[in-house]
Amino acid sequence: MIRLTEKEKADRYDALQTAFKYTKERYADRKSEAQKDNSGIIGAYNKGLADAYAYMIEDIERWCE
Repeated sequence: MIRLTEKEKADRYDALQTAFKYTKERYADRKSEAQKDNSGIIGAYNKGLADAYAYMIEDIERWCE
């Protein structure tokens, strides 16, 4: 079993928080892109994408500070 120092634990925690923040921002960008066109069949597909990104953002927010 690996024993981590407090500094190593803090570094890993910071790295995870950074990854969560970056991923959340990317999903928010993709969500807003999908929301731009809401007409016809493509609009329905984009609505589904936007909804999916919204759910993913909610999940990631549970892990962020």
